Amino acid sequence: MVLILRRGLTLAAIELKGGKSIDMRHAIDQIQNGLTTAIEILEERAIRSWVPLLFYSGSLGFLDLKLLNVQRVWLRGTRKNVVKVPCGSRLLDILDEQSSR
Repeated sequence: MVLILRRGLTLAAIELKGGKSIDMRHAIDQIQNGLTTAIEILEERAIRSWVPLLFYSGSLGFLDLKLLNVQRVWLRGTRKNVVKVPCGSRLLDILDEQSSR
């Protein structure tokens, strides 16, 4: 799990996965654990927005996509879907795109 605090405003919880067999429940749990730990370590006031990201290589199966659309992660009473991002994407572009939503 990698946590990034961008300009003191956006928290990104990132999980990296690759290969043919991705344990999607484990990946979502890792993202949730990262968010929970980050809030315990950082001052909650410092975080204005957050985004859960799954960077993946290869393809995601139908059941994986369905699980990602159903199971959400939470932080401070807000639930969000994990954002699927192909490996090789620019992180700053993804954060900018997510913050404009």
